[in-house]
Amino acid sequence: MKALCERLLVPIDASETALATAHRAIQIAGQYNSQLVFVFVVDESVRDLMARIARRPAGDVQRELEDTARHTLGHLARLAARAGVAAETALRVGTMHAEVVAEAEARGTTLVVVGRPLEHELRGLYESRVLRQIIEDACCPVLVLKPESTA
Repeated sequence: MKALCERLLVPIDASETALATAHRAIQIAGQYNSQLVFVFVVDESVRDLMARIARRPAGDVQRELEDTARHTLGHLARLAARAGVAAETALRVGTMHAEVVAEAEARGTTLVVVGRPLEHELRGLYESRVLRQIIEDACCPVLVLKPESTA
């Protein structure tokens, strides 16, 4: 298990699922003394959809999404540091699954850690498709964490 958990990559967005997954990945990294990387992908198709819906320039939406990404990545790096886990961060722009796979390959990732989306929401349907693509194309195993029960 140690070798499998040597280098963890955790795709992040600002969703509750991703943040809960990040917290659990910090615990795993602490337990196995893993290298941890959080990657936030600003998905161009999501950015373009948001710009059309809001009737705003895509560049403005892009800047806001990148600001959110930097804030989220910084927050998670600080949480990891408080837990005694060193974490690196990466911000990428492109197609979610392609950027996650490329980052995993570039860093020699041994395990990608993702959260299972809630499929009863529209966003969950999109995330499920992205998750399937990551599992299919990843250069290493993918650990899919179920949402923790709130009861």
